[in-house]
Amino acid sequence: MKKNIKKILSLVLTLAMVLSLTACGGKEEKPATDGEKPAESAATEGEEMTIKIATVHYDGSVGVRCLEAAKEFLETETDGRIKVEIYSGGVLGDWTAALDMLYNNDIQIDVLNPVSFEKQVPELALLNQYYAFDDLDHLHKFFEGEGGDFIFNSFETIGLKGLSLLSLGFRELYNSKHPIETMDDLKGLSIRGYSTIQTAAWRAVGVDTVSIDWNELFVSLQQKLIDGEEGAIVNFEDYSFYEVQPYFTMTDHVMGCDMAVCNLEWYESLSEADRALIDEAADIISTYHKEHYIPENEALLEKFANEYGVQVNELDPAVKAEMAEKMSAATEKEIVQLTGQETFDHYMELVDAARG
Repeated sequence: MKKNIKKILSLVLTLAMVLSLTACGGKEEKPATDGEKPAESAATEGEEMTIKIATVHYDGSVGVRCLEAAKEFLETETDGRIKVEIYSGGVLGDWTAALDMLYNNDIQIDVLNPVSFEKQVPELALLNQYYAFDDLDHLHKFFEGEGGDFIFNSFETIGLKGLSLLSLGFRELYNSKHPIETMDDLKGLSIRGYSTIQTAAWRAVGVDTVSIDWNELFVSLQQKLIDGEEGAIVNFEDYSFYEVQPYFTMTDHVMGCDMAVCNLEWYESLSEADRALIDEAADIISTYHKEHYIPENEALLEKFANEYGVQVNELDPAVKAEMAEKMSAATEKEIVQLTGQETFDHYMELVDAARG
């Protein structure tokens, strides 16, 4: 009898110990075995989607390579759940056609010239204030701070969302008549005019502007119907203006840029995790572009001089200061008519703050 009791007590104690160990240890995690898929991350979870991006930039350009960097990030980060298609070289049509597609959600992201929208979004006209920025560092600090938020947020009034800056650097002046070294060299020069703000700026320093369609510009320069043009360094290369414009002057008069924007309704329809991915991809676009376009612009200037025989010259600081005084006064007057004085003053406060 005693032996049986001892056996029963021993069995009860053993069971109690097993139950106690199970309760303390909790649920045991089962390790992943070959052939089993680990738990998905927030990036790989969610609906599959294809993001279509339109741009007029050509394959191989920094404007397309920065989009390819964002594509690689999104597709890798989501294990292929998000796919990105890039339509480069304007294959989807001009900027108005691409904009219609963006509103219809036929494409989700478009790379566009913001000053084309200065009438629909008056704040974008502020980017045409001549000599607002001291140098490229100043320009980039502005867009990486409150200034960038101010400009990008303004797109929301027309149902778009600003994502990324694709800076082209400053616009320069080139012509077929003579080098520009003094204020007198500007007088009587004729260039293409493309907006009331730009026209007011150049007329303030004695330059005549002529309305010419972009598609007719090269022939007009070739036939000397006008003397010159002003634009970004990369444009001088991309459109072969060096063939008909032997004088290139670094006036640095106003910034040139494109911006990546998306359909706001599409963006807001995404999950919080996917919006975060789009935001990170937008940062990749801006960062990649900034890191590459500056050295590529410098290499182009050397190419203009050494391979094309173009005379590239810097302006004397005193001449540039006189141009800045006259041209900025003219552009301010035009811009204020679109934005109002209060908005203009706020913009210039943000520009000043970016100098610190």
